[in-house]
Formats: sequence, C-alpha cells, structure tokens
Amino acid sequence: KEKMYPTQMTKLTIIGPKTKMESVVESLYAQNIYHIVDHKKNEDLDIGSPFESSEKISEMLVQVRSILSYIKQDVRNKAKFDQKNLEKNLNDLLSKVKSLVSENEASNEKISLLKKKKDVIEALEIFDIQAKNIQESKKVEFIIGKIKNLIDLEKEIKNISKNISISIKDNMVAILYKKEDQDKIISNLNLRQFIPHDISTIKNITDSNNKELTNLAKEITIANKSIEKNNSELEKLGTKYTAEMLSVEEYLTEEMTKADAPLSFGATKDAFLIKGFVPTKKLANVKRKIEAITEGKIYFKESKPTKDDKIPVEMDNPKMSKPFEFLMHMFSLPKTNELDPTRLMALTFPIFFGFMLGDFGYGLLLLLFFMFLKKKMPSAKALANILIISAIGTMFFGVMFGEYFGFEEMPESVAHQLENFGITIVPHAAGSHDAHAEEHETEYYEVTEVTKNASEYVHLESASEIELDENGEPIVISSGVVPASEGVEITHIEEVHELIPEHHPELFTEEAEEMVYPTPKLIQRTHQVPDLLSISIMVGVAHLLLGFILGFINIFRDHGLWHAITEKVGWILLIPALLWLLVTINIVTGLIANIVNSILPSQMVIMIMGIIGALLIIIGEGFIGAIELPAILSNTLSYARLMAVGLASVQLALITNTFATDMFHAGGLMILAGISVLLIGHTINILLGLIGPFLHSLRLHYVEFFGKFFKGGGILYKPFGKEADE
Repeated sequence: KEKMYPTQMTKLTIIGPKTKMESVVESLYAQNIYHIVDHKKNEDLDIGSPFESSEKISEMLVQVRSILSYIKQDVRNKAKFDQKNLEKNLNDLLSKVKSLVSENEASNEKISLLKKKKDVIEALEIFDIQAKNIQESKKVEFIIGKIKNLIDLEKEIKNISKNISISIKDNMVAILYKKEDQDKIISNLNLRQFIPHDISTIKNITDSNNKELTNLAKEITIANKSIEKNNSELEKLGTKYTAEMLSVEEYLTEEMTKADAPLSFGATKDAFLIKGFVPTKKLANVKRKIEAITEGKIYFKESKPTKDDKIPVEMDNPKMSKPFEFLMHMFSLPKTNELDPTRLMALTFPIFFGFMLGDFGYGLLLLLFFMFLKKKMPSAKALANILIISAIGTMFFGVMFGEYFGFEEMPESVAHQLENFGITIVPHAAGSHDAHAEEHETEYYEVTEVTKNASEYVHLESASEIELDENGEPIVISSGVVPASEGVEITHIEEVHELIPEHHPELFTEEAEEMVYPTPKLIQRTHQVPDLLSISIMVGVAHLLLGFILGFINIFRDHGLWHAITEKVGWILLIPALLWLLVTINIVTGLIANIVNSILPSQMVIMIMGIIGALLIIIGEGFIGAIELPAILSNTLSYARLMAVGLASVQLALITNTFATDMFHAGGLMILAGISVLLIGHTINILLGLIGPFLHSLRLHYVEFFGKFFKGGGILYKPFGKEADE
C-alpha cells in the first residue's frame, strides 16, 4: 500500500473442527498477527466456551498474585520455573506466605489492643486512679478521655445532676455518673470534641498500674519482634522467589488469554469459526503455519474489507516518525483508507516546539533530561523520544535566534575564538541599541563646512556653537554633530557622513570603553517582532494549505473528484486572497510581505479565484460552508502563538538575567542571591517552556491542521498474541 497510509488489511475467516481448535489458538498466539473480531451469537452459531484448563489457570493466577502482593521486590530479570510441579509449588509457597502474614496480622491486632489498654492505664494515672479499682456496675458508669473544649465543662456537667463526680487535668477529663444521666453527659461531651478511652480493655486487672504498664511494654516488644522475624522471612522468600513468580505470572497470564480465546469464537457442537483481520503482506505466512499444524483440516475464507467492516488500523511509519504515533493515539487513529499524518507531525511538531522555545541552553538541558528519563522510565519511551527530537529543534532555533539561557551577548574571548572559524562579531557599546533597533532611533551625522543659511535646515542643538557675522549670518566652522530628523534638508551642508561612534561616544554611551559582543543570529526576537509575526503567519498559511491538499486527496479517494473539488479546492483558491489580506492589513510586513507581493497574481485574478473558491465551498458544504468562510483567517492568526509564546519565554529569561546581573554587580551576599535568581528563574522558564510549546504545538496540529483533512475514528490493531516489549 502507498506510503502515509495504514497497513492494508485482509479479512480472514478460519473454520475448522473443534479437535484442532487448541492447535489453531496456539499457532495464532505464537504468531501475534491475527486481529480477532468477537463473534456475536446468532441462530446458526453460538459463542464458544473456554478450554477446560481455564478454571485451574485462573486459580493459580490468583495464587501467584496473592504471593507477589506480600513478597514482591524490585526485580527486573525473570527466572525459570518448574512447570511440571507448578501447582504443588504454588500451594506450598502460598501456604508459607499466608502463615507468616496471618501471624503478623494477629500480632498487629494484639499490639493494637495492648496499646489501647496502655493508654487507658496512663490516663488513669493522671488522676491517681488504679485500674484494678474500676469495676463494672449496673447503676454507675465511669468515662475518661481527651477533650478539646473545656470552657464551663465542670459547671455544665454538674448541672445535669448532683450525683456526678468530675475531675479535669490539662486536656483530660474523668467522670463518674449514674447510668440514667449518660445520654445528657455524652451529648455535652460530644459537642466539645471528646475522645473517650476504651474502659472495657482493663477488665480483670489485678495488678497495680505500674506493674501492669511494665507487663504491657514487654508484651508489645515480644509482638513487635515476632513481626520483625516474620517480615525477615517474607523478605527472604521475596529475594528467592520474586523473579520466579513474575515469570509464572507472565506464563499464566498468557495461558489464560489462550484458554479464554474461544469466548470470541463462533461455535457449534463439533466446529468453530474465527473472524478477524491480517495484514495483507503477512496473510500467506499465517495460513501456511496453521495448515502445517492442523494437517490441512482447516478452511480459510479471504475477502477484501468493506466500508461496513470495523477494520483495525496498524500505522506503518519509519523509525524516526514512530514515536509520534503516541500523539495520534492521544487524539484519534486514522481510518484504514485515510492518510496517516504521523510523518508530517514528526516534521512540524519539533519545528513548532523549537520555534516557540528557541533557546539553545534550554534545548540542551531538555535533551539531556529526556535522554535520562528514557533510560529510567521505559514506559515513557515514546513521549521521551518526541521531546528529545523537539529539544534538538529548540537547540537549532536557539542558534538561529542567538539565545543561550536568555543571553544574547558573549564574552570578548569567545568572540575572538569565533574569528578563527571565519565568524566576525562586530561589537557595540554597552547600553546602545543593536543595528536592527537603530532605524527606529535618532540617527546622527557629522557635518563639516556649514554654509550660509544652514541654520534654516539643520537642528543645531547638538552641533558645535556657530558664530554669526555682523549681518547675522553663520560663520563657516570646521565641524559639528547634528541629529538627522524627518523633514530636515541637508543640501546646504557641503560634506555629510555618518557619525563614527568612537569619535563621539557621548551620544551613545557614558562608558564608551565598555563594548559587548552580540551572539551570531539570523533574527533577534526581541527587536524584530513584526518579522517574527510575519514568519509565524506564513508558516500557518503553508500548514493550512498542506491540510487542504491532504483533505483533497482523502476525499478524492473516498468520494471522487467532484466532491474533492467542491469541498477542498474552494479553500485552496481562497489562499491568495488570504495572503493579500494579511499583507494589506499589515499583519505580514517587511521582506516577507515583499516576497508575498512578488508571487501573488493581480488583484483581479485574486478576486476571481476568491469568488470561485467561495462558490465551490457553498456548493460543497452549503450554509455551514458560508458561515465558516471567515474561519480561515482566524485559523491563520492562531499561528501567531508561535511568536507570542516564544516572546513570553525570552522576556522572562531576559528579566531573570537582568536581575541576576544587577545582583552580581552589587557583590557580597548578593552574588549568592543572583545565583538563586538564575536557578529559580530559568527552572520556572524551562518548565513553562516545556508545557506551553508542547500544548500549543498540539493545538495547532489537532485543531487547525487536522481539521482540514483528518476525521479519525480508526480501531486499534490488537493482534492475538503476546504483547511485544516496549
């Protein structure tokens, strides 16, 4: 099948005698290729029954999981086991484990009871009451415990009855009362968050409190030692048997899957039927292996899947694109006849992510972190690979933007080293603006030989003093410095040349000797926002155009040329009008706008294309299509987030660096504060830079891009067999 489409499937039905069913199941499971479709009971075929071994396997699986719940340790490797004596060995091991666990449970219950008894006696000690003197009575009750609210407690309790004895010490209270007053007393105490001790635990005590507490401490110690001993035994069993039990669990799980497989089959008294799908390229091999083990007593029925069939989808992508299938699983799988956008996403997702984060230092840290995470968490391998590739994209754009942990300048020594590689870095004075910003600031010129009437045309506030002659005319002077401004003519000045910064440092910086070396870059995000916006929007137009083209291909394959033209060509014809509008309203500006204008046809052609496009959309999609016409502009503007998210990140990095640098200059303890600011600020920025670009890249793909061609809804291909390790 063509590239960028899911694997082509063949519908395969297998029919055979029940005597061969177990052999077929074993073969299918070993091959791990055949996707089984559950049979629905009908008049001709009932649902199959599990193999007789199913119940016994289920029991053993429960035993294994019970054992592992008590002894499991962190073991990666699995061990061999005695399959022949498996049932006996499981029973023996489970018996040992349960015996130790039961003893521990009994010991824990005993400790709990002893501690309750100890708490009661210690509470009685506070009031100098001997536990042996507490006896049951038919008429009198005794209660003791902790209480939170003591306000007016004694007064309110004594108001209940005169025959009440109450003692209060700290947050403890002891009350002796008649049973007839119990409800009122308990009600009052409950409102005060009273926690009673269990008096029933001290029945039949004959020794003194001190002796009883000593005995309780000994009993608790003995019980704890018993638990420690049993836990040690369980740990030894875990060391010895965990790897083996994990292997047994895996084996029994596989056997259980095979034993229950007939529940998905159709069956009669003597025969069985299995329906499913096989990748077409593997069909011949599947049939050959089944025929070999069944001596040819099996019937196969092959057919091409129809649109009504629920065809499973196996995405077929190269190794570099494979991790991005994870993002497709998060959204939806393509249908079997639909273009699989995984390869395109593998290209554009890292570009979008990298463009937004766009810092070499951040990209390097993310690369190292996710390479480490990939080794430590194999289950997160796909996501880690996506972010590793995205981190490389971030490093690439970091070089393009000249950003290294937010720094856009380099030490002089580094600049000189780059000269050895043919890279010349032109320094500028610290505090002055870069070349890109100068066009928006005052420009200065150095002039010589100012002539008559020059004062009418040249601003003189920054010039050398010009003397006037007896007639009030300017006297010729040798030189001066004047700012050029819009509308000022300089035709009367005999010689004008650009001001050399080194000649007049006072106009540029207070400390002319402090020079800085900017990092090499193709574009400076903080000063070329219009250019960055133009690039982002044009990327969006290209992305959407690609989506419409893919949509045309999908519809052409499914419904024919006319449907493809009316549903997608109309949108494609609107693209020139969209570009013209973006340039006209100054969203796309500068060099990008000039390039767009150079490739666009005349306005008349654009208008005709737009009208035809709109008509096709209305024909193909009706009233809904007409309503959605403006959506193409909003979809395009959504790509401005490529610029916006990146600017937010770089500004936070710059703020962090500025604060930290000021602290470094202050010296002393402020140096440590500056280091803390750098660590905290950049850590927060990296976290935000990881989450923001990831989510925004997903949105641009899931909403804007996929919305132009992708329907999804495919069913995951799940072959019957052992799941492959990640």
